[in-house]
Amino acid sequence: MWLRVEGFKDLLRSWWQGMVVSGRASYKLATKLKGMKQNLKIWNREVFGNLESNKLAALQQVDYWDQVESERRLSEEEFSRRKKRKKAMLNGSRWMRSTGDNYQGSCG
Repeated sequence: MWLRVEGFKDLLRSWWQGMVVSGRASYKLATKLKGMKQNLKIWNREVFGNLESNKLAALQQVDYWDQVESERRLSEEEFSRRKKRKKAMLNGSRWMRSTGDNYQGSCG
């Protein structure tokens, strides 16, 4: 899931290279890995949020557009929104809070 986010590898690289740790190699590695874990936790929460609640929200939006469509024809924009939500539900891996696919935030 994370690898599908554009720029994720570059973000990891910048986190790793941004951590300055002195000491033995094993200590440096352990410290950097702990830092990466913390950054990933924060980043994951910011980008993907709570997957179950995001999934439920997407399902409710699809249901809404289906109901609207049963009453009238959807505009192109409405149809596109419904299609995007249905695709996200089928993929099961893109429950992002943001409307775009690019994450511009930073951690650490």
